[in-house]
Amino acid sequence: MRRGLVIIITSLFWSTGFAQISDLAKDYKQDFVTPEHPAFMILDEQPSEILRPSNIKEFSTITSEYFKGPAYVLPRSFSMEISPALLLRANNLTVQDYAKKSNWIGYGCRISVATRAVDDSWQKRNLGLGFRMTLFDDGDFRKDSVFLADFAALVKEAHSITKYNSASITTILADDPELMALEKLASDVSLSTEKQIKYNNDYNDLRQRKKALLASTNDSTLYKSVEEKIVTLRKNYVEANWNATRVDWGIATKLITPDTIVSKNLQYNKTSFWVTGALRLNKKTRKVQHQLLTGLNFNHEHRGLQTLDSLMTNPDSSVSSVTYVYNPDSSMFNKIGYTLSLRYYLGTNRVKGFVEAQLKGESFFQEKSLDLENNIFQKSTQHVVDFTFKAGMEVNVSDGIWVNANVGYSAKKNTTLGINSSDFIYGFDLRFNLPEKFKLF
Repeated sequence: MRRGLVIIITSLFWSTGFAQISDLAKDYKQDFVTPEHPAFMILDEQPSEILRPSNIKEFSTITSEYFKGPAYVLPRSFSMEISPALLLRANNLTVQDYAKKSNWIGYGCRISVATRAVDDSWQKRNLGLGFRMTLFDDGDFRKDSVFLADFAALVKEAHSITKYNSASITTILADDPELMALEKLASDVSLSTEKQIKYNNDYNDLRQRKKALLASTNDSTLYKSVEEKIVTLRKNYVEANWNATRVDWGIATKLITPDTIVSKNLQYNKTSFWVTGALRLNKKTRKVQHQLLTGLNFNHEHRGLQTLDSLMTNPDSSVSSVTYVYNPDSSMFNKIGYTLSLRYYLGTNRVKGFVEAQLKGESFFQEKSLDLENNIFQKSTQHVVDFTFKAGMEVNVSDGIWVNANVGYSAKKNTTLGINSSDFIYGFDLRFNLPEKFKLF
């Protein structure tokens, strides 16, 4: 069915004389919320480990960690995600091409890069590199057969609006069967003069009405009306499908440096993998809708040995003494973690609230240098369990601009040492994607 609709739309778009409504996929963006980027997630200090699925965007950015010194109005974190396949074909990828090859994995792939300042001077920054793939998306109208059918009907309506100049209108009226019949009766000498006058008046009246109708098709407001119908169709689709069922997976790597981000001392620190499913809970379309997210995360973090502890002799002392100098970088560790997350959304595409519960487990494997000369290390293992609950809101303040704010509570327990801790948490970030009306190229 979808292939047939694609053929219909294609023929309508490329018929002679019709080029009023764009058929490029880039001109039919969907202003769903900008999701977390894998590169952003691996650098972010917030405890959430759920990589939210969303529709495929050509380009989006996230800025985060406001209200922290020394520059309280500037974000410490910045992230950018692009879809190479959509960007490279932005000027020639039509809705029809997208629909025909909607299952091609290239359209569902995105890459992301992020940086985060980790000191108050903002000189030391970590770097994140990420990759994401959409496995299933039930909310992309560019490959939805019902939407394509409605879209094809509007394109057909626009196609039927044919422009005529005055010469072509005269030609059309001259060949009109009704007018030709009345004109013949008006000039029939076998009829009475009264009837001839009546038929002549009928002819003139009908001709004026037909001429006005044909001339009205030259009014650009008719094209604008169809365009407005397409905008409404898209808007209704977004409102009905922001909570569509989707599945995404992603992977990211974190690199750290002791100085600047362009340093040759850049080192590997962490790798994280996510898979998240978003489930539509509404069976019928309503203004207020629901969605449930379930996410899994696995990660590995490593920090290598940088310096060793040392022994320092005090030459000024009357008694020979040796001081043991402890260096915190004289240990190395590996951490393996897992996270199970649930997040529930309630609201509309523009304004929605959410609550989230998360269970995280981490195992630390640490080696501490004890003897510099004999290379003796002390090994230890610790296990930590962390439960987090938070609530927040997402607001679409303008086309392509989103605000995400949340507060919560985190409780940790070191099951090895028997130490408990807790903390209140908060998050605020701004998210940007290309507006629906924005022309990229």
